[in-house]
Amino acid sequence: MGLINKIQIAVGNYQLKKEVARKRDVHSCNWIAASSIGILYKIDDERSLKHIKWYMKEIKKRYGQKRIFALGYLDEKSPATYLSHGLDQDYIFKKDLNWFGKPTSKVAGKFIGDKFDLLLDLTEGNCVPLRFTLLRSRAKFKVGKHTAENELACDLLIGVQEDGWNHYMEQLDKYIGMINASKFNS
Repeated sequence: MGLINKIQIAVGNYQLKKEVARKRDVHSCNWIAASSIGILYKIDDERSLKHIKWYMKEIKKRYGQKRIFALGYLDEKSPATYLSHGLDQDYIFKKDLNWFGKPTSKVAGKFIGDKFDLLLDLTEGNCVPLRFTLLRSRAKFKVGKHTAENELACDLLIGVQEDGWNHYMEQLDKYIGMINASKFNS
């Protein structure tokens, strides 16, 4: 990683800290109560995209027809050949970011403005563009992995003891399912 790239990440992280100060109304939500679900994720390869598509189908199968929309970030200037846009997913790329990594595209703006009942952050590590999207999102209830970066961004943090996609999905399923939304929102 070059010096300019390190500076861009440092400036991006500084700007992220300013985003944390935004206020919003938080309303807890479980799988059953959620009518709309947003998903944020980083695309590492075709396999990671297939995991997301599988997970979206699984949520619909287990909990009924929900409006689910996933926003993926690919750390490339243009789309990979395996990406397909649809009604339930879209993507942002390097060309959609400003100098320090903040998304500037209409796609990201629409996702940020959507008041999802539930927002799942499935991002691995510190991905500045998706952190901006998570922090600026108007979602009512945000859920993500328990990391230092997510402590101020998410309303529910899931501690994961084991690495791996399947374990994290099991934990999400378990803990979001345990929420008694009516008790917290009355």
